[in-house]
Amino acid sequence: MVEHKDHPNNLVPKVRFTVAFSVLGSCAKPVQRSLPQLRFPRWLLLELNKDGYVDLVLQYKLLGLGFNLSSTEGCITGMLTDGTLIEGCDSVRMVPPS
Repeated sequence: MVEHKDHPNNLVPKVRFTVAFSVLGSCAKPVQRSLPQLRFPRWLLLELNKDGYVDLVLQYKLLGLGFNLSSTEGCITGMLTDGTLIEGCDSVRMVPPS
């Protein structure tokens, strides 16, 4: 799972390695409203940033996302079921598997 405190985030391209993207909730945009139509492999509701609002964590298998050993950034774009656009990027460092 990508930890927000790590810069860049270390990613190891292994078959079982997953990468997580988070959508931070707020009083204006509770993430629970987007859940009924999510079709992602795995998602969790967690309180990530200690602001009192539930956040949505989407987990994907790393090998299907198009990263290679020279990748330096990971981005996600999408739309919540209420029409809200989401997008974000973060730095990554690909670490060859041992």
